[in-house]
Amino acid sequence: MTVKRSMMTCVVMGIALMAAAGPDMNPGRPSGVPPPLPAGTVPMGGNSVVAQTSHDGPVTPLAITVLEWGIPFSRGWNVYGIRVNTCLPGWTAGHKDIYGIDFGVSGEINGDAAGISCNFFDNICNDFGGIQVGGLYNRIKGDAPAALQVTFIHNRADTVNGIQIGGIWNVAARLRGLQIGLINRAEIGAGLQIGLWNECGANGSPILGAVF
Repeated sequence: MTVKRSMMTCVVMGIALMAAAGPDMNPGRPSGVPPPLPAGTVPMGGNSVVAQTSHDGPVTPLAITVLEWGIPFSRGWNVYGIRVNTCLPGWTAGHKDIYGIDFGVSGEINGDAAGISCNFFDNICNDFGGIQVGGLYNRIKGDAPAALQVTFIHNRADTVNGIQIGGIWNVAARLRGLQIGLINRAEIGAGLQIGLWNECGANGSPILGAVF
């Protein structure tokens, strides 16, 4: 079997593990209980929901930032739509949750996010679901029920169900899925690692690793 075929097989297995693991990665939630709805929504019977103004602050469908200031006057707001930012690393423009698309220079927020975050420097949030593409750094501080992280340097997540692709290294405290990078690190979970050096807990191995 060629190296190329082996790599493709590992990728497919990682994706299969991710799918089999399911979207619920919160260990404190009983099996079969759905994850909580995003802030600002209430159930309306069945699977339907209706959006309401978030108790954490007002909601805007569009946010545009100039450095750390939200335009027009959206500092401290939740974004349910699109944010275009020129924030520098370390500046959040005061936005809380973002559900939709966030793109620009630096995608740092104080709350949760879902959708697509694509920023030149980094993406940082609490819980996340969707795709993060950062030039240097992606960070999920909480849970990621289903996520793809891609960066040239470093991906980090506490609990991630999905795939981390980092140019240099990937770190996850709890992983279900696949890590691809020069160095991969996971504490517990289930999945595969492909890299120059792979670690799971106290165990390490070159080229291919297993998360268990």
